[in-house]
Amino acid sequence: MKKTTLLIAALFGSVMAAQAQYSQNLTLSNLNIRIGGAYPMEDRTRDFTGNQFAIGFDFRNSYSLIKGSQGYFSFDWYAGSSSGKKGKIFPILWNQKFTLSQKEGFAPYYFAGVGMASVDFTSQKWVFAYRGGVGVDLGERIFTELTYLGSEAQGGVRVNSLGLFVGYKF
Repeated sequence: MKKTTLLIAALFGSVMAAQAQYSQNLTLSNLNIRIGGAYPMEDRTRDFTGNQFAIGFDFRNSYSLIKGSQGYFSFDWYAGSSSGKKGKIFPILWNQKFTLSQKEGFAPYYFAGVGMASVDFTSQKWVFAYRGGVGVDLGERIFTELTYLGSEAQGGVRVNSLGLFVGYKF
């Protein structure tokens, strides 16, 4: 567990250093927070986690891999409980967001991301992970998202979850 914590801290520090290179002032204005729940799509995953609650943080920046979209890092934590029970998922992904239209107070979008996830089903392991989904900006600060999170198998179990989030933009 100590190795995992150190790895996560090192990854977070690296991401923040990279973010600082692309942004002159690193402020909360680049942060989104999301809270929601997820339903594992596979029976074996549900056996380990049950329904999950989740919290996520998005760090937006001006760098984008695809013209006309916004790039951002996402850090999430999915868990079936706050106890030491197996089944925790911690994805760290690079995402691209594509806004579909800009109407006053209502802006639908879709997004896709790839990266790695720390998965603790049978034992803790880092695996390839991806996510995609649709969302709606419901105003200047509030948004909601429907997401799909997937991964390669770890101990014969995949992350593969459908989630619903409500978020706030700082």
